[in-house]
Amino acid sequence: MSAQTTTYNKFATTIATSAALTIAIALDAPQSIAFSLVQEDLYFGRNIAGIGEVSEGQFQAFVDTTITPRFPDGLTIFNANGQFLNSSGLLVAEPAKVVSLYLENTPDSEVSISEIVGTYRQQFAQESVLQVVNKDDLKVSFGLGEDLFVNNSTPELIQADLFFGRNIPGGGEVSTSQFEGFVDNVITPRFPAGLTVLDADGQFLDSTGTTIKEPSKVVSLIFEDTLVNETSINQIVTAYVQQFNQKSILTVVDEEISVRFVESQPIPTPSSTIGLLLFGTLAIALRLKKKNSGTHC
Repeated sequence: MSAQTTTYNKFATTIATSAALTIAIALDAPQSIAFSLVQEDLYFGRNIAGIGEVSEGQFQAFVDTTITPRFPDGLTIFNANGQFLNSSGLLVAEPAKVVSLYLENTPDSEVSISEIVGTYRQQFAQESVLQVVNKDDLKVSFGLGEDLFVNNSTPELIQADLFFGRNIPGGGEVSTSQFEGFVDNVITPRFPAGLTVLDADGQFLDSTGTTIKEPSKVVSLIFEDTLVNETSINQIVTAYVQQFNQKSILTVVDEEISVRFVESQPIPTPSSTIGLLLFGTLAIALRLKKKNSGTHC
């Protein structure tokens, strides 16, 4: 796949639901992580030339045997649809998986990434795996009431992703309707302008070294870095922990983003006192990350 021409849609509007295979809910991690973190996204095409495609079972086995042993604390895998121009100039569409990792910015981590990419290419006869690295200032938290981000005197837009595990200790899980009620009653009143909800299956390493899997929800928010909004995030986390007997909620904050809102053109109407009326305005938040494009391995 071409790094320049491959496109994958992680689509987000007011509330969007997307299927994710695995997401990190590291319940037994320390209260905060002090070392430098980067976000690395790996784009795995699933077409196998002349044979078929990498099945769900095959990809899950690849995650279990190749990725998880190298990054056991947790990871995220999104279902995606890819397209690229091949060497003949033809547009090729294919199903894909996008693996998102938060990892230490160390040479060892990069060696592990290279091993994962090399194994996938060899095992499934792939020409390449697209890597995209975000080396912006990321902050990851598993605690309650932490100082999550800098409150600038002039508010700036930031992104916060909240990872909600749905298993309830002692049995059962948070149902879809229960989570929707939580969004409606707890999150939306604090952030009414918009949010994104992603479906996910989570995996994390517990205190005994066992990988635990659970269904999860991910809520992604873009808002100004004010003290009021920081307080609201902490209130949301506290409410979910108390309501559904959770140990912790993973919160990832990225303060280095650029956002724009694209609106529809105003439609003239004679009855308007100013002669213009915005009709059916569509606001789409486009996250334009300052990313360092990774290797096209």
